[in-house]
Amino acid sequence: LGVSEALRTVDSSDKSEIRVLDAGTGAIPILAIHAALLSEKVRVVALELNPHSATMARSIVKALGLQSQITILHADAISFQSDKQFDLVVSETMHSGLTAEPIVQIFSNIKRYLRNGGIALPSEIRVNAALVSLEDWIYPRGYVKIYGAHHHVVSSAWTEVAQYHPGDRLSEIAFDIP
Repeated sequence: LGVSEALRTVDSSDKSEIRVLDAGTGAIPILAIHAALLSEKVRVVALELNPHSATMARSIVKALGLQSQITILHADAISFQSDKQFDLVVSETMHSGLTAEPIVQIFSNIKRYLRNGGIALPSEIRVNAALVSLEDWIYPRGYVKIYGAHHHVVSSAWTEVAQYHPGDRLSEIAFDIP
């Protein structure tokens, strides 16, 4: 929904081309494909660190006939450099409360390629945390079932512990749980 809304906003400016940067696109470049299908004006540069995932993403883009709109690059979004500015930069690399994937480091780099007035997605990330009993944490294998058939095993209320806006420095993101 965010990509759709952002592209409607950008498209209303009567641009002949809408440039999108998708950092961490994955093996199935869903956000890039979605953007390309929404408008023929869209041109996506999709970055993927894993070479096998980048190859698979290229195959999918080709199979869908979208190679004129989507370019998949095997590249590290943390060090990616471009001579172009983008109307929309997007990254869905926020697994495990900003700890398992480097969205903060990615946006520290790619935010500079966002044109003035462009849109960054996500525009904000909020990290919530709660205390979990040691018994629930260690079984099974360090995972806690939070949603689904069983109810919360969380021993206290969820509390917002951190916020992140694209471009914030990693050193500015810290929190304590009382």
